Amino acid sequence: MVASLRRTLADLRAPAADCEDLPAALRELGRELQARAGVAVTCRLDRAEPAPPADVREALWYVAREALTNVERHAAAARATLLFQAQPGGWRLQIGDDGSGISATDLHESERYGVVGMRERVAMLGGTFSIRRGAGGGSIVEAWVPSRIAVEASAA
Repeated sequence: MVASLRRTLADLRAPAADCEDLPAALRELGRELQARAGVAVTCRLDRAEPAPPADVREALWYVAREALTNVERHAAAARATLLFQAQPGGWRLQIGDDGSGISATDLHESERYGVVGMRERVAMLGGTFSIRRGAGGGSIVEAWVPSRIAVEASAA
């Protein structure tokens, strides 16, 4: 029981070395899902220059891992997309799938710890987080985290 709890707590943090190169770490998450569940994952991952700070890389890695885990466990999807973009003023991460889609009940369920964790991690960095049904079905998870300059400017 204690070993299981330790493993669970360790899983809440991204392995620091794995997040040094965020696009590579995200691509690896996609490969792992494809190998485990047979979900075809398409990755469109920008090289952000400059790279996001370590706390941003870790939070976005966590969101991607949790969203892809949800695709595997709940979506019954055949395909998923993983998008990471450097944008003016911040970074955008989007995970989409062609599965069954998230229900309105699931969106408002307060005990969905994975969703709560994703939302809180992004909010702690001054970002925004959303989950919605895709236009053609499936679900879309999106996180946007501002650069430090944007966060500092809004706090002033």
